[in-house]
Amino acid sequence: MNQVVERHLKTRCLGHAIAEDLKSGILNATDGSSLSLSKLLTLSSDGPNVNRKQFILMECEKRKVTNGDGLLDVGTCRIQSMYNTFCKSLEEVGETCSDLIVNVYYFFREWPARREDYSKIQQKTGVPRSNFVKHVHT
Repeated sequence: MNQVVERHLKTRCLGHAIAEDLKSGILNATDGSSLSLSKLLTLSSDGPNVNRKQFILMECEKRKVTNGDGLLDVGTCRIQSMYNTFCKSLEEVGETCSDLIVNVYYFFREWPARREDYSKIQQKTGVPRSNFVKHVHT
């Protein structure tokens, strides 16, 4: 395709997997596909050490088929950082912090004026912009 392409190939639930299990899962998923390991650029992960080791193992596999070209390390997924932050806040503040999160969500959910005011405050104070997206019920 002469361009970078990102696609979902397969989902596998591995439970308590070690890095070697993840590597085998990736290699098994690509077996029988038209995907070439030599064209793999990077892997995304949620950050734990098992995923870091899995990255290293897959990089070794790629180096075998590309005469030394490794993977591009783009770091870990931000979701893991958010999860760790949430867990730490539960330790520090207690389980009532989840009540605060729910209350903040509902405070902004149906009130465009509140979201607009919040956006103006973020801009004025130089805080990075974040949005409270209205959840659509189906």
